[in-house]
Amino acid sequence: MARPLALIILILFGLAVLRPVWAEPGNEQPVAQGRSHVAQERSEREVAALKFARKHHRELAVLLDQLKQMDENGYDSAINELARTAERIAKLEARQPERYQAEIEIWKLDSRIRLLVARSAADPMAAQAEVEQLLNKRNAVRLELLKLDRDRLAERLKKLEESIGNYEDKGDQIAQQEAERLLRSVRTRRPSPQNRLKQSSAPAKTEPVSTKQDRSKG
Repeated sequence: MARPLALIILILFGLAVLRPVWAEPGNEQPVAQGRSHVAQERSEREVAALKFARKHHRELAVLLDQLKQMDENGYDSAINELARTAERIAKLEARQPERYQAEIEIWKLDSRIRLLVARSAADPMAAQAEVEQLLNKRNAVRLELLKLDRDRLAERLKKLEESIGNYEDKGDQIAQQEAERLLRSVRTRRPSPQNRLKQSSAPAKTEPVSTKQDRSKG
């Protein structure tokens, strides 16, 4: 039973040729110094990946728990890839909340689709209708994302056109205003003629007589 279950997970994530990040070339560390760091990183990624799976696809989380007992290498690969996905999507939450929700939904549908396909290996045609239904749902979300990207690009293009128009119509005025601003900033930093005159006419500090005598004795 271990082999089919591991195969399901590997197909689900496309992990047949992946290895955990702590086993990738270039990530080797001296054993004495790096062992605790690697273990901590591995534990943190595992916690984050399982939390993500339990929140968004409980069935996947159950399979991962089973896989951990049956195929440690496959489990590490699945956790690594799932952690990468969770990190990528999490970065969108603060910057693009509307895209964040869509990416979560796409991942959930993709995960269900892959799991369904992996489990239908014995009779693929039996799952076709359900797979098509899930694909239609996922593609609808992708369409919304494409529209969102189009609107963002349109807004960006509008601002670029406005900037181009300003430079074409008011280039001389913009240059004049910028020159005035730069020269004004220089004038505010330079001392006025009156201040320079006061500084040059100020009496020089004289050294006390006792200090001069002591120095001559030394």
